[in-house]
Amino acid sequence: MDMVPHPTQKAFIMRVKLKGIPKTVIREIQCESCGKPHGQSAFEIKRNIKYCHTCRVAMRKSSNPLKLVPKKHHIEIVLPGTYNPVWSQSRGEWAMKVKTRKSRSDEPYALDHVYLGLGKDADPEAIKAAYTAAYARLEMKGAATTTQKRIKAAHNKSRNENESWDQGWDKNLGIERTIVQEVYFKVHLPDPYEDGKRHYVGRFKLRKIARKERKKAYDELIKLPPVPCAVCGLLPMWRKGHLTHFTADCPNQIQMPPQVKPLFQLKLWNLRYYTGEDRPGKLTRKDFWYEGYLRRTLKGEYFLPRPDVEFNLSRAKLHVQPRPVEDVMFE
Repeated sequence: MDMVPHPTQKAFIMRVKLKGIPKTVIREIQCESCGKPHGQSAFEIKRNIKYCHTCRVAMRKSSNPLKLVPKKHHIEIVLPGTYNPVWSQSRGEWAMKVKTRKSRSDEPYALDHVYLGLGKDADPEAIKAAYTAAYARLEMKGAATTTQKRIKAAHNKSRNENESWDQGWDKNLGIERTIVQEVYFKVHLPDPYEDGKRHYVGRFKLRKIARKERKKAYDELIKLPPVPCAVCGLLPMWRKGHLTHFTADCPNQIQMPPQVKPLFQLKLWNLRYYTGEDRPGKLTRKDFWYEGYLRRTLKGEYFLPRPDVEFNLSRAKLHVQPRPVEDVMFE
């Protein structure tokens, strides 16, 4: 009797059977990266793939091969908050109480035990040592005293506060306070086409209104068209919060880091990277720190913007950092 293949084996068998068979073209569209017409199959239409094969290969080659794949934990374990070993009558040994359930599910938590391998005659010091070792071992595997839902909610709240205009790092960027007879808040934003020039928004009596008007002006500046590439003449495009220009025919391939503000990305492209002289590929915040565009925290964990450099890129040369020999951005 033949065994029924697993669903993953079925998918592999289908890929082998379809290999070498030309795809069935449903319609012809223009590639969003290079602009050339290409045939789109039903598979590409269903997954909203709007790039030709050569552009997809170019973007795939630019991916970071050293990117770490996050570990997937199938069981969520919630550790106890205090030291409290219990005696298990069924197993006849000491244990630690934990709560478990399937990860990323809404199931109720079930009580479980992590056995320490010590009998009733074990002394308190040995029990405490085994308890601490088991606790540390579970922590290294991803367990915590707080549920994953609360950890994720606290992380999202902290990230949203840091990235928001109201509570973030640059809540007063471009807002100046001037006193004449009354207090006004003058609003300026960096000009995306000229270095050292400020885009004047207006002056307002309340800081809250100044921030609101600045947000409107900021959204309008982002919508301005970027400068065409000097090599191929095509425009870069916005993809998931970062400006990118990857085509199969153009050697000027660049992608800005998504953690940098969009207006600063647009200004860097218009004043530096559109020429095609650097050809840096995929940039990171650390690359911008080396070039003097960002500043680094004291512990070296985060890279934050420099407001003076955003208004005047020529001031970046004052903050340039020496790059290690093996860490070369431009080849």
